[in-house]
Amino acid sequence: MAQPVCMIGVSTEQNTTNLIPAVECGIRTFILVETSGAQKNQWSVGLQQVLHDRKIAVELICLSKDEDTRIDLISEKLEEKLDNHPVIWNLGGGQKAQQLALWQTFLKRTAQTIADQACYTNPEKHLLEWWAWQNGKLTYSEARTEISLQLDELFTLFGFEKKSGTLLYQKEKAVHWDNLLDLFAFQEFREYLFQLSQTSPMAFDHQAKYQIAEIERHLNAAQPGIVNAIQQYLDTVVQNSGTAVLENEENKNSLCNGIANRARSILLQELRGTPRPRVMEFKDAGFLNLLCDHFSAALTVMPIDSKLLEKVSGCHKSAEYFEKIVIQRVKAILETQPHHIASAYYNVEVQKSGTPRVIAEYDVLLLTQWG
Repeated sequence: MAQPVCMIGVSTEQNTTNLIPAVECGIRTFILVETSGAQKNQWSVGLQQVLHDRKIAVELICLSKDEDTRIDLISEKLEEKLDNHPVIWNLGGGQKAQQLALWQTFLKRTAQTIADQACYTNPEKHLLEWWAWQNGKLTYSEARTEISLQLDELFTLFGFEKKSGTLLYQKEKAVHWDNLLDLFAFQEFREYLFQLSQTSPMAFDHQAKYQIAEIERHLNAAQPGIVNAIQQYLDTVVQNSGTAVLENEENKNSLCNGIANRARSILLQELRGTPRPRVMEFKDAGFLNLLCDHFSAALTVMPIDSKLLEKVSGCHKSAEYFEKIVIQRVKAILETQPHHIASAYYNVEVQKSGTPRVIAEYDVLLLTQWG
């Protein structure tokens, strides 16, 4: 018996329940029942786009608010849409009223000896479950879902776009990656990275920079008030002590601004910190042997700056090196251990469809073989 080429389903917020069986069954047309709520929230926009890209035509049955729960009216609309060719009824998605309408129509058509089938995607067991009427009896069968959805398809399905991101791993396909020297096994190297992040001006993270800039902005705004406060203070001093030299306005203003500038400079210097020359002694023989591969002479004492990191990895910051090593280790696990990951990406930025604003970032994003 030929496999039906048309499927009927109900639009839902979680439209993988429609996409997976549609792709798995190789259909050519998907008839999608949309409630008034689904239309308002545009739940099917992404689904229609993905199905279109996979050469699957979509036909809509749009319900009004008064029709959303009318099992009888939904069944009538479905019967008007269909001829006597067998179809697949997808029983995922929607609410009870819409699913009852699908099931009722399925039963009515099979009673007319039309060889329809019903299916349900079981997400926990990763199964596609099937029902059909044979010899007057409802039969059951099941099969594992085997399709591999692409990351862009899933983002599109839920109304998102991948702004950036690079493929790290794909099942049964070689993906190039420039391996870095992984030195995290050495405790002395881990200590070096920690000290580098604490002492080097190069290692200031963005948050710290923003905090300092914000404090500097407040100090700039506060300086006139500081000057005024000092002037009032000096006026009191003059009034009480009679110091003649401070009665000259030009001298007094100059003195006040000098005091304010000095105070501001000292505060900012304290906030930024003053990097002091620091060194670190390496004693681990295994680590020192690796250093010999990158330096012309054996070095046991080195300054805590970014030069060592740049030499062994090409990275300028400890955070950059850490991120790349995590990505590298994930790739190694995916290539050597059993798993259910279909593909992996790194440095992924996600935006809402039609908008430029990034709403999520992922160092590593894994896509399972079940989508």
